[in-house]
Order: sequence, then C-alpha cells, then structure tokens
Amino acid sequence: MKKVNIRQIEGKNVQLFAEDMMKVFYFRFDKGDKLPNHSHNGLGVMQIIEGSIILRFDTGEQIELDKDDIFEFNTSVIHNIEAKEDSKLILTLASYSN
Repeated sequence: MKKVNIRQIEGKNVQLFAEDMMKVFYFRFDKGDKLPNHSHNGLGVMQIIEGSIILRFDTGEQIELDKDDIFEFNTSVIHNIEAKEDSKLILTLASYSN
C-alpha cells in the first residue's frame, strides 16, 4: 500500500503507482503546454484536479475537460493534450491483457 498527497508532488510528470495491469500518473501543465500525439494499450481515466485541458484524438474528436471532470477513454486511439490554463490531472491507465 502507498499513500500520496497530490499537493506535495514535485515535478510535472510523475508516476504514482505501477502494478502489472495498471499505472497511475500525475501531470502538471503550464498554460499552453502540450503533450504530443501518443497512445497506450488499454483504457484510461483522466481526472482534472485543477485548470482546463483539451484532449484531441486523431479521429477528429476533441473534448474540453475542466476542474472536477472525470473522463474515461480508449487510450489505444492516438491522442494529444493541450493545457488551456495551468492544470493538474491524474491519469489512470489500465492495460489490456495479452
């Protein structure tokens, strides 16, 4: 077991937990920061703790996520992130079994 206080995290991209099929990350973005196109093998749940981001998919879809929003998505679809303002989020990735 491990306890983490997100207010005490230093860094912009920190892996908080890692298990065989699941990983949890903390991201901090400054306004205008971008995370380029990428994908993963599984499902993701993104929780916006502070700020506002745009999550874009190569399918042409995009969603704006604001503080207190939680969003579940298929991470195998290529996507990118842009911070509309200073933002913090938690991303949980659950891998598909092989």
